Amino acid sequence: MSIPVTEEHEALAESVGRWATDRCPEEVPQATFDADADELPAIWEDMANQGWLGIHLPEEHGGVGYGLEELAVVLEQLGRAAVPGPFLPTVLAGELIRRAGSDAAKSELLPSIADGSRPAAVDLQGELELQRDGEAITV
Repeated sequence: MSIPVTEEHEALAESVGRWATDRCPEEVPQATFDADADELPAIWEDMANQGWLGIHLPEEHGGVGYGLEELAVVLEQLGRAAVPGPFLPTVLAGELIRRAGSDAAKSELLPSIADGSRPAAVDLQGELELQRDGEAITV
């Protein structure tokens, strides 16, 4: 299955790529890799402010309202620049909650995933774990 690339996708790719080049020079991923503690990278908040953590999530839950195609464009560009941080696991968790979560889970969790205040990961054994201020929440 191929995904048609639109002019909007190309513009998004250019914008994200330019941001990644400006905000994430080679030293940033290396410094994150060499760090003693796991911390969100300094650019995490900026990624959230760009709307990328919720680009695929519905507007009523704090997202931008686009789809997985636009998310794929963002992921590709962030990957090219080796932008550090839990972007992929967080957007994956958001998508799983969007598709399979209860209305209460969507209302409670998706806005904080979209705004970057709740990085997340998926446990492939069937649990979803969210981290906030060092506290783990299993859904």
